[in-house]
Amino acid sequence: MGIFIKHIRLLNYRSELDALPDRKMIINTINAYSYNLAQKDTMFAKALNSSDVLIPDGAGIVKAIQFLKKIKVERIAGWDLFTYEMERLNRKGGICFFLGSSVKVLEMIMIKTAGEYKNIRMIGYSPRYKSDFTNEENKAMIDEIHAAMPDLILIGMTAPKQEKWVYLHRNLLKVNCHICAIGAVFDFYAGTVKRAPVWWQKNSMEWLYRLLMEPRRMWKRYIIGNFLFIYYIIKEKYFLQPSLSEQTKSVFNTKPFSIHPQHGDHSSDTSDRPQHVQKKEGFSILLHLIIVIIASCGGFFLYPIVYPLIFPKNLPNHTLVETTIEGNSTDQRDTLNQAVIISNPEIRSQPKAVAKSQKDFGQGKYVLIVGSLPTQPEAEQYAKKLRAAGIDCEIINIGNKLFRISIAGFDDKKEAEKCAIQAKSKPYCKNVWVARR
Repeated sequence: MGIFIKHIRLLNYRSELDALPDRKMIINTINAYSYNLAQKDTMFAKALNSSDVLIPDGAGIVKAIQFLKKIKVERIAGWDLFTYEMERLNRKGGICFFLGSSVKVLEMIMIKTAGEYKNIRMIGYSPRYKSDFTNEENKAMIDEIHAAMPDLILIGMTAPKQEKWVYLHRNLLKVNCHICAIGAVFDFYAGTVKRAPVWWQKNSMEWLYRLLMEPRRMWKRYIIGNFLFIYYIIKEKYFLQPSLSEQTKSVFNTKPFSIHPQHGDHSSDTSDRPQHVQKKEGFSILLHLIIVIIASCGGFFLYPIVYPLIFPKNLPNHTLVETTIEGNSTDQRDTLNQAVIISNPEIRSQPKAVAKSQKDFGQGKYVLIVGSLPTQPEAEQYAKKLRAAGIDCEIINIGNKLFRISIAGFDDKKEAEKCAIQAKSKPYCKNVWVARR
């Protein structure tokens, strides 16, 4: 069982968010990437289909809905859902629970929300970064949520993990509030990942901006993924006739709520429209599809040329993404950054949290190591010296109470060795060597 745009119910306009009842509701977003994943991941498809509310996040989904269902919808990005829910809660006051991301990102979110949403108390929990959680880890997250008694839950563990986690534990969550899976919004809000400027958003080119900013990590999602998305949409349009009841029997399966759009009835069939209007809409959709194909092809062939220009190979590290690493404490609180815990007692994380993998960040197989230390405090002191000298770095826990300091990551070993020679002239990097992740 996959997911079919023809037979899913979505919110058509941002104004419809006002009609959502103030009770337990699972709110998920769908974009081209998640649509592609759901075609092969049955559990993910079930999670999306069982959402109480599904929101069209992405220009591709909006165009696909127009192409398949002949209705016009407004894109509601995960960022829009985040700001709406936060403003809504801020008006009445309450507790917001952030589940996901690293301790550092949660700290930045805490600082920012304290100034922007003064009537909201923030509680954050950083789980281990892994594809699957144990029963004990799932119980720990659920217990933290219940202890907080939140009025809003925001989950940022990336798709499809976040949606599947909520789907599997929905009945165990004894809460009476909205549960929103918003993914990368945590990083956007914290400022660790820059969101596309407004012009790119308004012209449905946010995906292209992210591709240009993170080509090594995003090229498969947007270059190959866009072609795959077009293929699935054409297949759904002309070759698939899935059962409507099968697709909708679990969608919006909780107590119904009424929605009164401010822009009239947008869900009605448009077959009675003038023929020239339908042709104009069809031409607009076709034009956007052509733009996607051209941009994807151009990105594929220009990638080797453009990437070195945007991300030069000279140090400091051009591919490194700072991560949360493992500590040795058995306490629930993260011991890696005591200053964070002391200043923000509402941020918690599971013990023995592992470092995020190189593969997930696109950092490459090889890293430049400038130090290997027996304790985490010593590693932190060394890292502070490097950062004070203007060199970005991260701490990697390799087990057996051994902490390594890395300053860059590469896919090619020869490139890493070449940069290691250049790095030797930098402060605190005299003993640099190449290590494989």
